[in-house]
Amino acid sequence: MTQLRLLSWCLLASLTSAAALVAGQAAADTASPTVPAPALDSTDAALSEVRLTPSSCEQFESERRLQLEQQLAEADRRYWDELVSGKVWGDEIGDAYGYGGLGLSGIGEGGGGMGYGIGHGSAMGQGFRAAASSVPRFSTTNVQVQGVDEADIVKTDGRYLYMVANGALRIVQANPPKLLSVTPLSRHPTDLYLDGERAVIFASRGSVPKPACTYGYDCEFQGNGNAALIQLLDVSKREAPRLVREFEFSGSLLTSRRVGSLVHLAIVSANQEQEPQFEAGFPSEIPHCGIRESAVRAIVARLKRANAASAREASVSPLPRVTERGKSQTLCSAYYQSTLRPKGGYLSIVSFELHDDQAKLQAATIASGPGAVYATGEELYVAVPELKRGGRNKWYAHQSEVRELTELHRFSLGKSGAPPAYLGTGLVAGHVLNQFSMDEWQGHLRIATTTGRVPAPDVVSQVTVLKPDASGALREMGAVRGPCPG
Repeated sequence: MTQLRLLSWCLLASLTSAAALVAGQAAADTASPTVPAPALDSTDAALSEVRLTPSSCEQFESERRLQLEQQLAEADRRYWDELVSGKVWGDEIGDAYGYGGLGLSGIGEGGGGMGYGIGHGSAMGQGFRAAASSVPRFSTTNVQVQGVDEADIVKTDGRYLYMVANGALRIVQANPPKLLSVTPLSRHPTDLYLDGERAVIFASRGSVPKPACTYGYDCEFQGNGNAALIQLLDVSKREAPRLVREFEFSGSLLTSRRVGSLVHLAIVSANQEQEPQFEAGFPSEIPHCGIRESAVRAIVARLKRANAASAREASVSPLPRVTERGKSQTLCSAYYQSTLRPKGGYLSIVSFELHDDQAKLQAATIASGPGAVYATGEELYVAVPELKRGGRNKWYAHQSEVRELTELHRFSLGKSGAPPAYLGTGLVAGHVLNQFSMDEWQGHLRIATTTGRVPAPDVVSQVTVLKPDASGALREMGAVRGPCPG
């Protein structure tokens, strides 16, 4: 208990000092610094290294197809060099190399299958259109930010309880208590949102999902490992809820929030990009002499067809996808690339409207791994931990002396009809424990991080205050370092 009191005191003192830093910065941006020099390089060059560059899914897939076309042409050229080149077969074999083609121009959309899922919803801050007048007060989900709801296993509107348990949605009348309906749910339902007469149920496809990481000291923020499934239900008739919409994602749900009638999801997807397996060089089944030209033509044509098939298989887009009503599409209202880790995974911030079944799902996808998520009513932050591992991963050119840091990606949460948008990135030393390590105040982000792990003697914590600059980058305004060593 003494340790807990000490930790609480340290964090309170740190946050108080950080708030003082913000207040001082707001009062006079030109005042002399009151904290030690930043541990990280926060120059324009250092921040530009981590800023993601805008692209598009169409551009990404077009570049991928071109790359595969070039690889296929190179593999075929090697056949030419080995077999023809005037050494053995002469010019007569050349005709065999016009056979077939990659035919990638139609690759991109399609695929998938109907996805049955569970959805994230929410219920907070807006009041409820039905029944609230009969019960003046009722409890809601404990949330980090007022007006930003978080999914839970139980929601209520004051008259009815909505519960996800044992593979079903149960609706119970509160007073007098009465079970009104039990609606079986597909796959593995985990939690839900409620907004008026709409419920959003979250589930996943595959094996029993891993529990969510809520304390990043003994787990990693990676989603539950299964493809996310979301169901929207009309619960106006409590005795017979009706499915109105459903989504199936190729990636895993990291977390979600609801603001008003908009549900925002963070979907994490592994990079599924495949490399083609080409047959190249002199075919082992062709002897250097004693074989008819027609047999050589047939063997070469077959190998070329196999190469083209391998290229087509590899051309399937690795970008994250969502399937609704049998139609599959990429999660790409906007796409941002990373020059530092172009082959990493993907993180998609997805938004949809609860009460408009015709509204399009909107998404911004970035090349990034997952992390802890903090959201206000207007912005969302993802804190992605990065650890220096010698030569096994590319490290930051401007942070060569730092072994552990966090990339902070900032998004705007669009209003109805507008997609979420990537705004910029910042860096802080260490890693966060969870969403409660972050807080926004007067346009500044306050974040508590730890470098190292207990019981190492050199573990150190810090609270950093950042503010977006004109370019959108999160720039350090001040920090309190080492308040709770060990």
